[in-house]
Amino acid sequence: MIRINLLPGKEKRERIKGPLKFSVSIAIVAALTLLLVVAALFYLETALSSLESNIESNKAVLAYLKEKEDEVKKYERMIMDIERKSSLIVTLREGQAAPAKILSDVSIRMPEGVWLTSLTQTGYLIALEGYALRIRDIVFYVRDLKMSEYFTDVALLEARQLEFEGVEVYGFKLNFRVRRQ
Repeated sequence: MIRINLLPGKEKRERIKGPLKFSVSIAIVAALTLLLVVAALFYLETALSSLESNIESNKAVLAYLKEKEDEVKKYERMIMDIERKSSLIVTLREGQAAPAKILSDVSIRMPEGVWLTSLTQTGYLIALEGYALRIRDIVFYVRDLKMSEYFTDVALLEARQLEFEGVEVYGFKLNFRVRRQ
């Protein structure tokens, strides 16, 4: 009897196993690569979601801080306005007392025989006009004004002899500045 062996021999079977092992190895590597890619995508998606959540919360915090910044600016404007008004009140109070001090000092230092016809204030400059019975009274008055703690730059501008209602008198004009307190 003759036998025909249609099955490949050992050599052929080993040849088939080699490519099969290679195919299985490639399939495993491809599956692992696919698994790594899916895991990386999942991680990136989670990280992206977390970052978007952080962006939204940061936007809310930013909006809250913007409101607070606007409130702070509003309060700063109010403080500046109050300081300006307070400064104005102080200036007005100082200005309110200044004319009384000026008139008081001018009248206290005025000797007998001297009378004033006008007192004009322009800012810190005061101009006086008046009459005196004697020239010496004018000199004493100027000297006393120079010694005042409220006045500076006292200057006699004019002194001349006049006749006033039949009496000889001396008319004078003088200027001085009020010291800034």
